[in-house]
Amino acid sequence: MIGCNLFKKLLPAVVFLGLVGSPPLFPKEIRNVTTDDWIRDVIAHYVEGQMPWAEDHVRVDLIGSAEKVFVSEDKMEYNVSIKDSRGLLGRRLFQIEFKKDGENFKTIKTTADVRVEMDVVALSHPIKKNQIIREDDLYLKKIGLYDLSGSLLFDPGAVIGKRVKRFIKPGTLLTEEMIEEAPLVKKGDRVVIIIESGILTITASGEARMDGTKGKIIEVINSDSKKKIYAEVLDSGRVKVTY
Repeated sequence: MIGCNLFKKLLPAVVFLGLVGSPPLFPKEIRNVTTDDWIRDVIAHYVEGQMPWAEDHVRVDLIGSAEKVFVSEDKMEYNVSIKDSRGLLGRRLFQIEFKKDGENFKTIKTTADVRVEMDVVALSHPIKKNQIIREDDLYLKKIGLYDLSGSLLFDPGAVIGKRVKRFIKPGTLLTEEMIEEAPLVKKGDRVVIIIESGILTITASGEARMDGTKGKIIEVINSDSKKKIYAEVLDSGRVKVTY
């Protein structure tokens, strides 16, 4: 459980004393009551403190109206906790304990819908199987996420230049499983074979017998000897054999 200093959002008339991070003080003559907006902000502040994402990504909506609490003490503290073992995201039950002089004054429970709002990479128009992804094929779509354990993609730069494994409809949110590295060498391409043995380097021409991405070992036919060899793809048009 953590303490928060968001009581300043109760009413503009409240006068605050003390440093940031300390429980706020309330003049005796002022009597205030918590609002749903304040409860929502308190829960959001708690969630933000438990998560690795920036504050502006967290979204909290109360399910129904929260119980009102009258606060009229010189010094009031509160602690927030989640009464659910499934994690913070989703429809969760929260508990807020109000204390005065270290003693429990009032405890309320309320349910809130908690999600993380993120920009996710999506396709702007259809793409065929094996098509290379270009910058204008993509856009960022803002969605609320309840499960961040999947393989959605958030950075367009990590997608551009790769190819899709199957036909994908426009508006689809891209995942890691949908894309792959584009081959630098394709089956039937003419390649330069670099043969290294100690300090000796020999080059020969050949033909790729399969597609290959950078670092992949592919089958190549030596054009001179007609022998089949296996070589590592270096870049577009070059493969290497090391002895």
